[in-house]
Amino acid sequence: MSASLKKQLKEKFADNIAFDIPLKQKSYLKIGGHAKYFLTLTEAEAIKDAIGYLREQGLEYFILGKGTNTLIKEGPLNPIIIQLARTTKPTIDLEKNEITYPAGILLMQAIKIALQHRLGGMEFGIGIPGSIGGAVKMNAGTYLGEVKDVLKKAFVIRHSTSPSTNHLAPASQPPNLTPLSSSSPPSVTSQNHTRITEEDAISLGLEYRSSNLKSSEIVLAAKFALSPLSEAECKLRKKTVLTTLAKRKQTQPLAANSLGSTFKNPSQNLTGRAAVPNSEKLFAARLIEAANLKGVRCGGMSVSTQHANFIINDGSATATDALRLLELIETTVYKKFGIRLEREITLLGW
Repeated sequence: MSASLKKQLKEKFADNIAFDIPLKQKSYLKIGGHAKYFLTLTEAEAIKDAIGYLREQGLEYFILGKGTNTLIKEGPLNPIIIQLARTTKPTIDLEKNEITYPAGILLMQAIKIALQHRLGGMEFGIGIPGSIGGAVKMNAGTYLGEVKDVLKKAFVIRHSTSPSTNHLAPASQPPNLTPLSSSSPPSVTSQNHTRITEEDAISLGLEYRSSNLKSSEIVLAAKFALSPLSEAECKLRKKTVLTTLAKRKQTQPLAANSLGSTFKNPSQNLTGRAAVPNSEKLFAARLIEAANLKGVRCGGMSVSTQHANFIINDGSATATDALRLLELIETTVYKKFGIRLEREITLLGW
């Protein structure tokens, strides 16, 4: 660790910066090294200014989120790890049937809050372990729907390298976040322009498990346009949540150390390749299972025998084990079906 950089960051961020923080317990996979520099931020302007500062200084950073889909390498990690602390509550507008959630709230909590106020539409997130911020960034969803179906707007930190590419409209004040001044420009240099914008699903480029947000850009909060429910409808939705969760527990290793769905469902056809048994639609899990990979191990990591699109840590796995297993799955499926699986998870440290 650079003593001069440590001093610089301490002077800039005071008590918000910590050093040599273990990340293993911050990952759902329970694997990971330690962050040389760990920055915790809460308020919109502070987050924007911090990102602008790090970019000005040419310092690499990584937005960790809740660690639900990040494979973290062992050993010391050089990027400044940023985690957004949840300090605010959702803003609920029952007249407009809208809820604005801070990025750090978990999807399952968001569903519960919506149904408590007889608002439906958040059920797309049933069983997904991630947060609102991560869900927006990857357009998370299930067979019940996805983020873009109900997202009205997201408050996002964007950046560009020149004024000419800084084309998105600035945000009004994000609810429950530090007020933004409409009269003063963002704290930027001529090289790095960092600002907070309001964007809808179209401007975010939300498509199947993807968006146009860069890995270094951050979702601060998101507003969802939901549907009012009668008391009977609300009871039915709550029942759907419980039955769907029960079904997922039977078919997915939700209690295991994993990062959830590992690969996106492919959109390619199997033209000229062996067909996948019992598959009218291409699912990553069916491809992996048809490639006879269920239960296959690399060290302490294995393909779940319960659901082939989950890889699980038996408690002894290393990040190298996990990466080897990912590559084995990708190579085997491609050789058999001619389809390149695309990862849903991200890597930190490689």
